[in-house]
Amino acid sequence: MTDHTTLSTNLRRILSELGRSAASVSREANLSTRFAQNILDGKVVSPRTDNLIRLADALNVSLSDLLAEDQGDGCASRSLNEFQDDAAPYDPKPGTDELSRVIKDLFPQRGTLGCFRIRRDLAPLMLARNDLIVCNLSENPSAGQLVTVNSVDPDTTISQTLIRRYVPPYLIEVTHQRTREPDVLDNHRNAIVGTIIGAIRGR
Repeated sequence: MTDHTTLSTNLRRILSELGRSAASVSREANLSTRFAQNILDGKVVSPRTDNLIRLADALNVSLSDLLAEDQGDGCASRSLNEFQDDAAPYDPKPGTDELSRVIKDLFPQRGTLGCFRIRRDLAPLMLARNDLIVCNLSENPSAGQLVTVNSVDPDTTISQTLIRRYVPPYLIEVTHQRTREPDVLDNHRNAIVGTIIGAIRGR
């Protein structure tokens, strides 16, 4: 099981090997300057996966390098794909509102909208990495609709943003070859964030 102590230990070792400071890595990852230090100090117990990915990118290591738990054979206890988000919340860069205008034109009068960037190819949905999906955050989904889900792994307490098909009371994985049993909507471990209403091809 990977916990915050393992994450802290791995991060401390990687920083030492690279001769980097926690603050400089956090800045490079465009995170709070205290983010990495808070992990080292045990103040962050359940960091979001997208933030860990940004931290790993700044360190030029894989997410599994940060989360790997030594089992005596040098192997990580969980694979990278198990922790990979399907999507991550996306906000336009400050000072740019072109995307906001496009979304407003495409989806008028659809309640509170949120935008997510696809983190990996999802061929069954014809979505590719860096595509954007638009979600209605204030609308309850109907059966069969695609939704974004905040899912918390019970072993690591790491949260992920996943895309699932809502088939009450289940949340069904959308890949051709499903890797696990359907999750049950319980608003604790698996909570719907929004209903997907459209997508914009990434650049």
